[in-house]
Amino acid sequence: TQLHYTESLRVEVDAAVAETAQDEVYPGARALTSALSTTRFGPAVRDEPEAPSPLPLLTDARDDTPDSTEDGCFAAAHEVPRTECDYGDPDGPRTVVLAGGSHAEHLLPALDAIGRERGVKIRTMLKASCPLRALDPAALEEAEPNEQACGRWLDETFDRIAEEDPDAVLTTSTRPRGEDALGDHVPDDYIGAFDRITAAGIPVVGVRDNPWMWGPEVRDPLDCLAETDDDIGCGRDRSDALDPVDPAPAAYSGLARRDLVTLLDFTDLLCTDEVCPAEIGNVVVYRDSDHLTATYVRTMTPFIDEQLCRRTDLCAPRT
Repeated sequence: TQLHYTESLRVEVDAAVAETAQDEVYPGARALTSALSTTRFGPAVRDEPEAPSPLPLLTDARDDTPDSTEDGCFAAAHEVPRTECDYGDPDGPRTVVLAGGSHAEHLLPALDAIGRERGVKIRTMLKASCPLRALDPAALEEAEPNEQACGRWLDETFDRIAEEDPDAVLTTSTRPRGEDALGDHVPDDYIGAFDRITAAGIPVVGVRDNPWMWGPEVRDPLDCLAETDDDIGCGRDRSDALDPVDPAPAAYSGLARRDLVTLLDFTDLLCTDEVCPAEIGNVVVYRDSDHLTATYVRTMTPFIDEQLCRRTDLCAPRT
């Protein structure tokens, strides 16, 4: 099923690009579709005499974060206090809670635009180094301070989600296996979080985490691009970063309310069949070894919008 979905996503993205490709200088995610020439992907763009430098500039990319960071709406790892903020359409009839850690946060530039267009309030419940998961209270007693703070914050966040009773919670559904391993997986505590939310009758939209540029070998794409200007070489092999198939559908299949879970995979907007580059369509993809630039996420907006609207009812007027 997942392989079929990936193929259908490519076809739909190609159709969307044919209708909406208005910026051929900085196509970003659109460059990974057949509607744009592959010369728009990688160094060939910059080799053209009048081609501008990629965006964001390498000197600015590390600070190319979602608005939530600048707005004080992203709790630091050691903090517990609530930092909820509203984006999208604050008066919209539907509410999506964007919850979890930094890999949920970096989807905000796209969700904010979608919310404003579709009349959906995007309420953030975000904390650094604290993806949405169901932690074992006993294990937290011996955990480091930041993990204990995460545990307390998560307890409050689950309670706040239940109080808010949103139309959906959007969060990450997978994670890399670890520094010394290849591919991605679904930790048991992620499944516990999905179970806790859906047991309350609240839908969850899970997004497969983006490829990380580290594993057995840590790679900083920005440093690499500054030194070599090699989009491909500064990326990572897709087969190293990710499993061949999104592990989420199988992992969450046993949930009692699996009908309330929608799983999305945007890997084909971040990788070719072989590699996950550091720069795509004249746009720098990563601001460090694992976080996407806000600029690149914005180029993903029409494709995230299409999937949310096709796979959920979040775009339909609420009656």
